[in-house]
Amino acid sequence: MNNIIEDTQTNKKPKSKFSFIKSVLYVVIGVIVIAAFIENLNPDNHKVGIDSMREAYEIATEVVADQFSSETEMDFPKFNKDFIVGHFEELKYEGEDYHVYTVSSYVDFKNLFGTDSRNEYVVKIGLPANKENDNYYYEFVSDSLGFFA
Repeated sequence: MNNIIEDTQTNKKPKSKFSFIKSVLYVVIGVIVIAAFIENLNPDNHKVGIDSMREAYEIATEVVADQFSSETEMDFPKFNKDFIVGHFEELKYEGEDYHVYTVSSYVDFKNLFGTDSRNEYVVKIGLPANKENDNYYYEFVSDSLGFFA
């Protein structure tokens, strides 16, 4: 009978070790599944070039903001892939190659009389093709209030 008790005890150790490894594996798989789910919540993350589009939009908001006085309160919308019109164009400017995105968006602000106003704008933003270059190119195309002409 002692042999049966000893066999049972020796089998328990590997099972608990296997059980621990199995639990850790389930946790790792669960974390991967949750991370993949969170990544898929934003469908824009799978769009090719989305990071460059976001960068072009950020630069566009800075360029537009520079056209207003520093005291003006402005409110730009959050990035939306629909603000980028089409795919980028290639441009050579002052010996540098740029990928030019056309950004079409708006800015809400208070005018001189304190009234809420909206200016819709279109601006071309060129990001350098050479990532070592930190310059950018911009060109105002239009705006609804004629501020940037």
